[in-house]
Amino acid sequence: MKTFKKIQFVAMAILIMTVACEKEESVDPQLMGPPDFSFTSIVGVDMEHPYVQQLWAGQNLDVGEVQVWNDGEIIYVTYLIDDPDWCLTETHLHVANTMEEVPQKNGNPIPGQFDFKEEHDCISEYTYEVPYSEWYCNDDVVIATHAVVKSTLCEQTGVVYGMARNTGEVWGIDVVNGTAWEEFGSIAPPPTSASPNGLAYDGVNERMYYCNYKVGGDPRELYFWDYSTRTEILAGPIGFENAAADFYSGKYYYVSSLPATDDLYEVILNPDGTILSNLIKADMSGNAHNWTFSGDIAINDGILYGWGRCATHDKFEFFSYNLTTGDFTVNQTAFQGFSMQLAFGSNGTLYGHESKTPGNFYEIDISNGNLSAPISITPGTLYTDCSSGMICVNEEEETAWGGEMEFPGKNWATYFNYTIQCDDGTGGDCQGETAWGGATTDETDPWWFYFDTSGEPIQPIWAGQTIDVGTVEYDATAGTLTITLTGGWVLQDVEESVKIQGYDEIPSGRPAAGLFTHYKGSDLVVTIDPYPFYTIHLDVKLCPAP
Repeated sequence: MKTFKKIQFVAMAILIMTVACEKEESVDPQLMGPPDFSFTSIVGVDMEHPYVQQLWAGQNLDVGEVQVWNDGEIIYVTYLIDDPDWCLTETHLHVANTMEEVPQKNGNPIPGQFDFKEEHDCISEYTYEVPYSEWYCNDDVVIATHAVVKSTLCEQTGVVYGMARNTGEVWGIDVVNGTAWEEFGSIAPPPTSASPNGLAYDGVNERMYYCNYKVGGDPRELYFWDYSTRTEILAGPIGFENAAADFYSGKYYYVSSLPATDDLYEVILNPDGTILSNLIKADMSGNAHNWTFSGDIAINDGILYGWGRCATHDKFEFFSYNLTTGDFTVNQTAFQGFSMQLAFGSNGTLYGHESKTPGNFYEIDISNGNLSAPISITPGTLYTDCSSGMICVNEEEETAWGGEMEFPGKNWATYFNYTIQCDDGTGGDCQGETAWGGATTDETDPWWFYFDTSGEPIQPIWAGQTIDVGTVEYDATAGTLTITLTGGWVLQDVEESVKIQGYDEIPSGRPAAGLFTHYKGSDLVVTIDPYPFYTIHLDVKLCPAP
């Protein structure tokens, strides 16, 4: 999802390329070619070649990037989430001359007082436009980028349930990923093309309810499958033909289907899952409409949604009924081809199943009943009835900051520096990269290298993951690390372009260089305490000859 806001904000698609690393594998510099300017980043020149800083959530979780570039009037700052498990819900941005000018108290920044701020509806990308009339080409600015990110795990699946025709098998269906699996096979009532029916899932107590439909003698009876004991239990008689049901707020709801009615029943259950009461709750349309019921109902957030063939008008209709206020809406569906079995997925999306070959599912617009393009499921089973899944609620949130330079307060908030690039060719065409010294990498993402002192004393420096820009030499006797940049590569003109940390054991993933404590500065020869492993982080650039 992307958002665009004219003047202050603009959303743009950024191409992110990631390359997997092999665990514990030394890379032969001879396998790497010279820098390719068509594929590597140029610091802050334009949106295709931005200056990049990592976006860290919860201090050590890499969820994406902050990308910065500028033209002659605007600094563009893009928040880009590239971890599919997270999205943006808030962003706060402040650009200042110095770190001290960023709003803060006791050294801790105050995002609510930043110049730019916005709330978002779970998006993956957002861009601010910052006019910079007070700054000039080659001026250095401080950029503080704060975000609130939310887990998106709920959106990654859309689980509903279906009663397979003629088998009595209940299946789980993940509509988002197009897969299905058998949950269990019912024992009674006997299966037909339309029975069992009235499927509804009690996710809190892990019970799946269903009833016999147009089969066997009276009375009609409600059953449930107890997942904890793997047994089928008789809940009690309901007395009506029921082909449209759902479970909501601890109660079983259904519409009496034969003869056609608009009568909504509410079944209150005992703690053991059996029926305590079965009473009519509403005459939903005041008898202006009645359904046979060639369709289904599904409930979410206190609103019942239905799809059925109206016996009065002989048309399929999509309707809604507010369980609290009694508000009722109805409209004929644009699609009149077949009935839809309704269910809310675990992601909160309303789905419909067309119970004829090939058994496609559709997303349904709850405002009007319009259908999306068909969604195929493997295997393509036909379901007599469908039930909503347990609605997943994303509650996990994290604070995120861009950059690796720490504010002086007690929290872990970070910022970074940015040099406004010249757009006349004098300073804006330098190739800037993040680099790591060492010959050993691992399979984690994002990429990084480290220096293993048990290996060769001189090891390569890799920029942009694949560009050999020099060497780092470890002298155990002198206790020094010596950085030698080659091929025209030099350190960037930023604070702390060299960051080094020693380890007794190598970290399990790429460490946050901004949190290094052993050395931060711009020296190329660094005296450091002995450790078996070092992580050496550099900000480097390559500029064309004048």
